[in-house]
Amino acid sequence: MKKYAWIVLILFCCAWKNPDTRGTLKVRVYGLRNASGFARVSLYNKPDTFLQEKGALWTTIAAIYGNEAVIVFKDTPAGGYAVAVLHDENANAKMDYNWLGIPAEGYGFSRVHAPVIAKPSFVECKLTVEAGKELTTLVMVGY
Repeated sequence: MKKYAWIVLILFCCAWKNPDTRGTLKVRVYGLRNASGFARVSLYNKPDTFLQEKGALWTTIAAIYGNEAVIVFKDTPAGGYAVAVLHDENANAKMDYNWLGIPAEGYGFSRVHAPVIAKPSFVECKLTVEAGKELTTLVMVGY
């Protein structure tokens, strides 16, 4: 009988799930001036690497339909994140600038609802993904 009790206990422990520690972040990008190229979306989780070339936790691209794109980051560990979006119109995987050094392609950030002249901080753009939940954020692209 003791043998069966141990087997039941082991099966119960194996079947017991840890609480879900991941959520989903859906990024809806709008205000794109055309459907050329891609919407390049970068997800940052550290203030000291925010907007650095290789500082993103994840970067992905999405096709543009009409003037919008949607990107879903599934199984995102719960925590704080900031989103940066580039409308990479010529699909060269980088921000292009005009001869004055002004961005020639559109860009936007989470929680920043208007195009900005100076780069925002991680704190200004920070979103919180909660375990077991889906968070949808809108990012407006400005030019």
